Amino acid sequence: MLLSPLWHEWREGGFNIFTGADDVKVRHVRRDPRVRIVVCEHEPPYRGIEVVGRARVDPGDPATGLRIAARYLGEDRAARWVGPDDVLIRVEPGSVRAWDFKDDDV
Repeated sequence: MLLSPLWHEWREGGFNIFTGADDVKVRHVRRDPRVRIVVCEHEPPYRGIEVVGRARVDPGDPATGLRIAARYLGEDRAARWVGPDDVLIRVEPGSVRAWDFKDDDV
C-alpha cells in the first residue's frame, strides 16, 4: 500500500493524475490497478470524497500535464514541471463516498 499526495484533476468522469514515468505510483498501478483516492478540504466545512476504482497508466499528454501543473504552480511556472517522460494515471471510479461537516459545530 502507498499513501502519496497527487497532482490531479477531475475530467470526463474520472481523475487524471500527472506524474513522472519512473514514479513509485506508476509501478504500483502497473502491479495492481486497484486504487483509492481521498480528496478533502483542510478548512471548514471539511468536505471530501473517497473514490475506490481502477487505474491505468496512459502516455503523457503535454496539454493535460500543463493544465494540471498550472493548477498547483500557476501558469507561469507549469512548463518547468512537464517533461517528455511524464505519464498520466487515469482513475475511473467504482464507488464514491462523500462527507460534509457544514452542519457540525466546528
